[in-house]
Amino acid sequence: MTACCGMDCSNCPIFMAAQDHDKALALAASWRENGYGDAVPEWFRCQGCRGPDELVWSEDCVMRSCCKEKAVENCSICAEFPCRRILSFESEGGHHGDAVARLREMHDKRNEHV
Repeated sequence: MTACCGMDCSNCPIFMAAQDHDKALALAASWRENGYGDAVPEWFRCQGCRGPDELVWSEDCVMRSCCKEKAVENCSICAEFPCRRILSFESEGGHHGDAVARLREMHDKRNEHV
């Protein structure tokens, strides 16, 4: 399952923690050790971008809102891809860069057949 921004939900610790209470306990403990002293397992309830609004990681995600508005499954499908939001997200590097690389690959494959 690919999120609007290109994140791979099936490999996301937050998404996995929402499916497995033991993983949620471990992730909350890890977050507390890394500066989020009030982290609790209940934080991790994300069902992916196409889940209910109250069960996504960030209810105010601009990429998710934009995809919903444009009725596209993810940003790679958008005629404006890559937009400034995606480029900014990509510039953060790490798993954000990986996510946009996934979107670029999807975009390129889609356009090969056009």
